[in-house]
Amino acid sequence: MEQKKGKKQQEYHMSSISNAVLRALRPNKSEIKFPKDGTMKIGRYDFRDQDDISTYISRLFSTENNPKGVHGSIKRIGRYQRVDNKGKPVFTFGDPILDSITDENGIVILSGQRLNLRAVELSEPDQRGGGVSTIDFTPFAKDIAQHQIIGAAQGNGNLTIVECNEQRIIIASSNPHVIWNYDPTNMSIKMRFRAFMKSYGIYWKAGADIETWGRDFTRASIVSRYGYFIGNLCIAECQDSDSDTNDDYVDEYEWGYGFGVSGSPDGVRSFCTAVWGNQVYSSPVEKGCIVVDLGNTQPC
Repeated sequence: MEQKKGKKQQEYHMSSISNAVLRALRPNKSEIKFPKDGTMKIGRYDFRDQDDISTYISRLFSTENNPKGVHGSIKRIGRYQRVDNKGKPVFTFGDPILDSITDENGIVILSGQRLNLRAVELSEPDQRGGGVSTIDFTPFAKDIAQHQIIGAAQGNGNLTIVECNEQRIIIASSNPHVIWNYDPTNMSIKMRFRAFMKSYGIYWKAGADIETWGRDFTRASIVSRYGYFIGNLCIAECQDSDSDTNDDYVDEYEWGYGFGVSGSPDGVRSFCTAVWGNQVYSSPVEKGCIVVDLGNTQPC
């Protein structure tokens, strides 16, 4: 959205582009809570320079800004869909920051250059942003589960069967960075634990999410440790945690925009726990390097 000469740039706040409630949990950490009909509108997507986009992000998400960029932590609750000014659904990243700085096609214009962040988002299918209300696996969950079980049993792909009995079915990726949980009494009901790390060039994020289809969790929590290489070891330097009740989506992640402020972690290890269908599910998921916890982590 270009700023015309002689006209003041429109001010944006979270309430002006979304029906989510933004709450500051601590300095540089925000909670974004979407209602059941959660939506985001298109905000700004044309920025003069790095300082312009940094200022916009920091004001929108209540984070600190400096000339080199911004960084922080986010807890997001609930699913949402991005819409245009007429209420028509458009491409959604599943990341409120990315959805606030791109146009309906996932493009951001920075210093006159068009950056296609949608292409980056779609380049890694298993790292696709979660909590998008228009992505519903429920009608296909049974077929997906059967395909995963057969493939894992035959040793195809990167999936392994953790449990398969009358009480529950649990399938994990070989890392594991993702774990699928199914209810054997109704295979259209599923829950996913997932760790993610992704770089978009001008923006990075790392963390974990818990998402359900067909039945909400009663309680869910994520405890994440973020590691950085010190020599040959990936040492946990900071820890963060978040929780939610009676919902279908919650995440916890660190993010950064710009250069020289705080580099992205080399790995994340998240312990996910959920009470779902009167059963307790818990498992670690991880992405990147193997994070070693020496017991001296600090809050992120």
